[in-house]
Amino acid sequence: SANAYFLTLDPALTAYTAGQRLIVNPNFTNTGAATVNINALGAKNIYYNGAALTGNEIKSNVLITIIYDGTQFNLISGINSEYVQGQSISLIDSFF
Repeated sequence: SANAYFLTLDPALTAYTAGQRLIVNPNFTNTGAATVNINALGAKNIYYNGAALTGNEIKSNVLITIIYDGTQFNLISGINSEYVQGQSISLIDSFF
């Protein structure tokens, strides 16, 4: 659903561990506070900038990165992202 994301990883996680980083392609845009439940280990809140999500931080089909801090998952990318899965992107290297 829009605010309760369920993931099934293979091989399956057996526990949440601080520092776990996941890149996820969500199938719904969140409309408020959201949770993620991986391999039925239990729902964990998803926070951004130290607070619960309020809506539209996670966009359907826009890749996000979340990291588990030992208590909850923190959204660290995806906010206001314009990349949509399947869209081509260009990478430019700059050295200073």
